[in-house]
Amino acid sequence: MIYQELLAELKTLYPTAYRKFKEPQSPPFILIVYRYNNDFMADNINYVGVEYFNVELYTKKWNPPVEKEIENLFKSLGIAYQKSQEFLDDEDLYQTVYEISII
Repeated sequence: MIYQELLAELKTLYPTAYRKFKEPQSPPFILIVYRYNNDFMADNINYVGVEYFNVELYTKKWNPPVEKEIENLFKSLGIAYQKSQEFLDDEDLYQTVYEISII
């Protein structure tokens, strides 16, 4: 899977953009943020590309069914994730962050 395919899949659930939207969005919405790469190397070359992303879900209130939709999508695509959450006081929004890797 490549980033563009992940973006297209997430857009089937909620408004999704890379890093920021051009126009303000009403929650829930998703942002994807590239973090870094950690390619698998062999024989002195980058053998397999591994890119790490944060998939950030923003909601007005804590919403487990919305989270479950995203987690089910990840499961169907074979994407493992680690999840964390915090409340953003300045935005008055919940942010659920899924740390994923794409090979």
